[in-house]
Amino acid sequence: MPELAEVEYYRKEWNPGIGHRIERVHLHPRSRLFRETSPSLIQRRLKGASLIESFTHGKNLLFHFSGDGWLGGHLGMTGELRTEIPEFQPGKHDHLVLFTETVALVFTDPRMFGRIRFEVSPHGPPDWWRELPPEVLSKEFTAERVAGFLARHQKTPIKTALLDQRMFPG
Repeated sequence: MPELAEVEYYRKEWNPGIGHRIERVHLHPRSRLFRETSPSLIQRRLKGASLIESFTHGKNLLFHFSGDGWLGGHLGMTGELRTEIPEFQPGKHDHLVLFTETVALVFTDPRMFGRIRFEVSPHGPPDWWRELPPEVLSKEFTAERVAGFLARHQKTPIKTALLDQRMFPG
């Protein structure tokens, strides 16, 4: 599974697409990565949109597009983001490809453990993003918060508790 530094690296891989209009969207027809969203919604809303900015939170990725579109992703164990030339031909593990005039933005995942979601939200990031727990290095992540979590999970082995992404994202 990609670590935090790798997630940040992959976020930056799509930076060449910032400010560019999506001319074509390729979705793999048998992909299981779109479990929480409609592939046809992605197709309709991203074609013609421009990538504005990107974010990470723990191991989650979020890409903001014009038209209030928000594309979220999690790389799972084997997912990767990369860029290719605009004439790129998607392979069997390329589940999402956003083609611009200058670059193709590719989400590839050979084992399909990742996930992609898309929402339209005119009021900022989608609810699922805003509901993520504070990042471990943020000011909101306090000793009191950790103590309260551990008190509620006293019977849980400490290693299991520390790996719980609901408290310790990333």
